[in-house]
Amino acid sequence: MPNQQTIIQELRQQLPRLKKQYPIAQIGLFGSYSRNEQTDDSDIDILYQTLPNCSLSLQNYLDLITDLQSITHKKIDLVNLKYINPVVWMEAQKDIIYV
Repeated sequence: MPNQQTIIQELRQQLPRLKKQYPIAQIGLFGSYSRNEQTDDSDIDILYQTLPNCSLSLQNYLDLITDLQSITHKKIDLVNLKYINPVVWMEAQKDIIYV
């Protein structure tokens, strides 16, 4: 099972390529993996922000999830900062690790 450090390292290595392929400004790890409280059944919660005046098409969103899953070898829960539930955001801010 990957840990927080491994996930962050893998994402940092791939971030330049991801930014070229998708209109994303930043990504961050939050949830159980950012707190090192993950279990074998945990998914990886990733928050992303798009570049100004950009958005991901549905196909790009799905492709990004697939890309992130191939990098981490885990199920990904991908959340756009622009549309995050305010209650979830309040909790995520406590433990988010930007890549």
